[in-house]
Amino acid sequence: MNFSLFKNASGDKESVDIEEVFNIWSLLRSRHEQVETIQLFRNFVHDRELSVAINDNLGRLEDQINILTKEATKLNIKQTRRPPQDVKTSVQVEEFTDQYIYRSIFGATTEDLFRISRAVRTSTTNDQLRSIFRLFLKKQLDNFNDFLEYGKMKGWHEPDPTFKSAKPVKEEPLNVTEAYHLWDHINLRYDQLELTKLFYNFAHDKDLRMLMDAGLLVLDNEASKLEKELTTYEIPLPQRPPEAFKSPIDPETIEDEFIYRTIFRGIQEAMDLHLRAAVESTRNDSLRRFFHGFLETEMDLFDKYLKYGKMKGWIHTAPFYNEPT
Repeated sequence: MNFSLFKNASGDKESVDIEEVFNIWSLLRSRHEQVETIQLFRNFVHDRELSVAINDNLGRLEDQINILTKEATKLNIKQTRRPPQDVKTSVQVEEFTDQYIYRSIFGATTEDLFRISRAVRTSTTNDQLRSIFRLFLKKQLDNFNDFLEYGKMKGWHEPDPTFKSAKPVKEEPLNVTEAYHLWDHINLRYDQLELTKLFYNFAHDKDLRMLMDAGLLVLDNEASKLEKELTTYEIPLPQRPPEAFKSPIDPETIEDEFIYRTIFRGIQEAMDLHLRAAVESTRNDSLRRFFHGFLETEMDLFDKYLKYGKMKGWIHTAPFYNEPT
């Protein structure tokens, strides 16, 4: 008789792997913690607009808690303890200024973006869950942008050091981190172009080559956009990769499955890089939207590659969650 440590993926039950279980539990726990923090801070807020902003944030978190609780219940996943119904106090703490409250919530919002992004790129078994996490990420990015703009307007957001170019300007348009992310991204895209073109010589599967063609179009397009941005802001450009590759190596040496997994891993890593660039682009609003667009495109590409990899059986699937009985 054969025994399995993991739940059978077949049948009518919805499949979920152990990483997706952690993602649900982690996001649920973090939302409970954020709700309790906001409930406490509401007692000390003076600025009316800040009060409206954090109440909106609270409502969004509570909506997501309901969604995650429903998923956890359906999948029989352990749930975290909930915070008190509310936190009320008439004690006044002078250290809890509006600026401090803003920075604390902004920091938690930023941290949460990476937690959600991790859930998106590691949830590869359950497509419905991944779509939920992706929606969470979109809403949190919108919330991040609104909160950042509000903090800048109030003078509560401390700007990073500016990037200095040789050209004299009235006001520097970039901070040092934004300049770095532009430079880092163009290097990433050049490396990915070179690697993808190299792998193209070894790919045999027709559908894989079609996916790689689509990916090359994205990489070429984004590299051109990045080159334009770096030129505009007078950031030094690195050398470009060769236009084409012809390898003398036997094409049987590298298998399609290895090519697919290497590219797929690169897409996952790029998603995190785009997000980091977006949230750290706090001075130049158009550049933040620029990187946000890269993230959306990368997530679309991720979904296409994942669907193809699952069809071919090339995805490294995490063990299925073994439901308690």
